[in-house]
Amino acid sequence: MQAYRIAVMLPDVERRKRTLGPLHFFAGCVFVFYSASLLRGIRSDSITYWSAVILMGLWIAVFALAGKRIFPHEKDFAAASRSMRWLESGLFVLLALFVFLHGGPYLHAVILLCWSLAFALMAWTERALFEPIYVSITDKGIGIPRPGNPRVITWNQIEGVALRPDFFTILLPGNRYMQFEVTQLLLDAEIVEINEFCSSMLKQNTPS
Repeated sequence: MQAYRIAVMLPDVERRKRTLGPLHFFAGCVFVFYSASLLRGIRSDSITYWSAVILMGLWIAVFALAGKRIFPHEKDFAAASRSMRWLESGLFVLLALFVFLHGGPYLHAVILLCWSLAFALMAWTERALFEPIYVSITDKGIGIPRPGNPRVITWNQIEGVALRPDFFTILLPGNRYMQFEVTQLLLDAEIVEINEFCSSMLKQNTPS
């Protein structure tokens, strides 16, 4: 069975990547806010406490604003972003423990643990943001990337296919189409081969 994979870009994924910096900055602001607000009900003049809070808040802010410059390679930035998200989650666990140890309101501790869980879930779901995304082409149809399992469009549901070095277009009934930006380097021979394969599949699945 012949099969091809074409690396593509999804706009939704790219938009979510652009939100990573603002989300880290938001996490830093929330961390500093809660760290400061806890001292209203828990008396503490510890220099160590405030030094740790300020340093962690500054580091999160620096990463949020300049993380891509510090880690210019996408794989390095992806790993650093996930590590930072786990750090943010751990910091809120520590704040929750701080509340418990100092006899603070349990509701504050529960809220802090909820924030910790939220940042942990972000770290888990953001793993897939930097993984390669492919459109798959087989004799059964074309697999469209989406969260979870890809959607397969069978050949009898497709009116035409056009692959170029920069875009892959699928023509659908009713003047509809799906278009993906190609992110891998394709040789001319590969483009011709894939287009010919798609044409042959369309002919085989077109009612005579």
